[in-house]
Amino acid sequence: MAPAGRLRELAALAGACPFVILAVGCLAACRSAGTAIPLAPLGEPGPYDRLAPGAGDVLRAAVRDLEAGLAGQAHEGLAGLAAAHPHHVLVGCWLQEAELALFDARAPGGERGDAADALRRAWRGRADAEPHPATLVLAARLEDDPTAGLLLCERALDLDGDCAWAHYARAAIHARAGEWGAARTAARSALESRPGHLATLRLWAWLEGQTARRDGAIVVLGAWLERAGGEPGVSARQIAEARFDLALLLLEEERAGEAREVLLALAGDGPDEVRRLTALAGVEEVLGDPLAARAAADAAGEADRGALLPAVQQALLDEFWFRDVDRARESWRRVLVLSGGRPDLGSLMQRLRAQVHLGRLPKASGAEE
Repeated sequence: MAPAGRLRELAALAGACPFVILAVGCLAACRSAGTAIPLAPLGEPGPYDRLAPGAGDVLRAAVRDLEAGLAGQAHEGLAGLAAAHPHHVLVGCWLQEAELALFDARAPGGERGDAADALRRAWRGRADAEPHPATLVLAARLEDDPTAGLLLCERALDLDGDCAWAHYARAAIHARAGEWGAARTAARSALESRPGHLATLRLWAWLEGQTARRDGAIVVLGAWLERAGGEPGVSARQIAEARFDLALLLLEEERAGEAREVLLALAGDGPDEVRRLTALAGVEEVLGDPLAARAAADAAGEADRGALLPAVQQALLDEFWFRDVDRARESWRRVLVLSGGRPDLGSLMQRLRAQVHLGRLPKASGAEE
């Protein structure tokens, strides 16, 4: 079995993605490092979450259309919903996503940053023209300046101190800046204002994971998954991403068997087959099955021949499990090729890693290095 010290490396190797912060049943409690939050039932919708009868089906269909790449159709449905429910925050969030998707469809290869800035200014203008907690939160969602975003949240809370979405937005902005204490305080305020607030539970699980409270993150994320599946404003991709995150958390908590079950259940339904298969390779390694680990890593490499992480996983398996010096050398050279020319820090680190491993492998007999 792989040493315990490799668990975090394997989870990172799988390409763990941070939870979507601002894009989007039983009574329990999560206690971690002396803290506790109530996992209360959702209860009745709050003033920023109420939909007219039948509107939930329209929202669900629009979200499904957006995920399917039908941006125009999704935008049409969401624009109608927003007109009928101008202060429904989640409808506004999805409308913003549809507007960005429309720009991408009309200007492929264009500067998404320009569209995002134009969208930011448009929604900020609406908030200034109609200063309502919902419009201010939606404007804050698109702000790239944390200070400006926090000021918009404060304006929203001045109008309604119990607006869970405003507390949540503050928590998300602090989390993006790595300000964990402030993020947790704001998230707790959101849950006090609206126990069971789904978006905040998702964020809280992410915060628990980021601050090494993985046991708490597993409990909260599990509760989120139980409740989010039937909600019209939660997409299938968000559910799959959450399940993938849960698998990585289980892996880091040395619950590899449970992680394997989650990853196998995600086959063909996950956020990214390359990431899923690479994570599965790490899980199989931890479970002491290098052949299954190599098969998963090979499948990930076949799914994307330019993917770097499966190549790293293959090289590690060849060197440390199979003790095949020649094959390990070939695998590490492939890592060098794949990482070469990529400007990101992760690729540079893997390139340096490959050089170190190649330097310490025994020289091939009679071969010129």
